[in-house]
Amino acid sequence: SRKDMLRTIRNQFMLFYSLPAILPILISTAFINSMADLYDPGIVAGIIQKLYVVGGGVVLFLIIYFVYITASYTSFKKNVLPEES
Repeated sequence: SRKDMLRTIRNQFMLFYSLPAILPILISTAFINSMADLYDPGIVAGIIQKLYVVGGGVVLFLIIYFVYITASYTSFKKNVLPEES
C-alpha cells in the first residue's frame, strides 16, 4: 500500500543519508576546533566561545544537509510513488 511504501522510503532515506553524515561531522568538529587554536588567543578565548564556533559549524552543516535530504526525498517520492486517486 502507499502508506507502507512511504514508511519504507522514509526508513531507507534515514539510513542512506544519516550514515554518510556521521564521519564529516566528526572530522569537521575536530578541524574547526583545531583551527580555533591557530588564531590569536584574543579572538577565541575560553571553551564556551570555542563551543559556539564548533557548534555553529555543525549546525550550519546540518541545516544544509537537511535541506538537501528534504529536496531529495520530495523528488524521489514524486517520481516513485503512484499518484493518489
